[in-house]
Amino acid sequence: MADKARQHKSTVAVSRRKTARSRGKVLEQLSSGERVSPTGQRILDLLLQPMRGHDITEHLNVTPQRVRQMIRKLLAIGKVRVGDPERILTIIARDEDPAVLLSYREERVLSCIPFGEETTAPLIAAALHMPLPDVTEYLTTLNGDGFVQGVEESRKGVQWCLTEDGAGHPQYRPEAKKARPVPLPVRSDRVADLLSLLATHGPARMPELRDALCIPNASANALMQYLKRKGLIRKTANSLTAPYVLTELGLKTQQAMHHRDNRGEAHLA
Repeated sequence: MADKARQHKSTVAVSRRKTARSRGKVLEQLSSGERVSPTGQRILDLLLQPMRGHDITEHLNVTPQRVRQMIRKLLAIGKVRVGDPERILTIIARDEDPAVLLSYREERVLSCIPFGEETTAPLIAAALHMPLPDVTEYLTTLNGDGFVQGVEESRKGVQWCLTEDGAGHPQYRPEAKKARPVPLPVRSDRVADLLSLLATHGPARMPELRDALCIPNASANALMQYLKRKGLIRKTANSLTAPYVLTELGLKTQQAMHHRDNRGEAHLA
């Protein structure tokens, strides 16, 4: 079984590139001179960009079996390519289309990463009920394609997020089940309010932040020291009265907290 699984992964990895054509033994062998049928031409006319077999079925108002049959024929004469030769309706593109097509499992891993958040391979594996070594392998491939990136490594492992290309890939499914995001270094509403103030208004001195949050001076000072230790804020100079600004980690944390708040409100609505 292990050998069979490795063989399948190898087949998928090779076939998903433009230079590799999915013309294996599973496909019908047609003569090189055979012309494209009217239905086949309708499919080619639809493929202005990569499409799922389900979408082709709906556009042409034909059965999935008919679309599968035609895709096999178009594959055999080199008119189209697919992301996964074992599931040829996962994604289809014209042969000359340079887009990188993903296998079914790669698509699942990509779509499991929450937009605007970071997660880890173990969290993805748990969400998809997929072996961790497989998830790690697919993440490595997706990283090489520029669809995901490892933003940092902690004791929980590499933290992965979508790139702009990954979020915009035609196989990224926003509605798919998402892995749990990595826990944020801070959680309280007061911290969220302070980080939001700095993100919105820029550098601010401690008295200004204290008054904006309506908290005692001692509490404000303790909060600043706590966030400095967490690496979320810093002073712009060594002076005692120098204003505070967000660090890069602080800005990322503020954006993640804002995103999760909005997502929670959307669920409540």
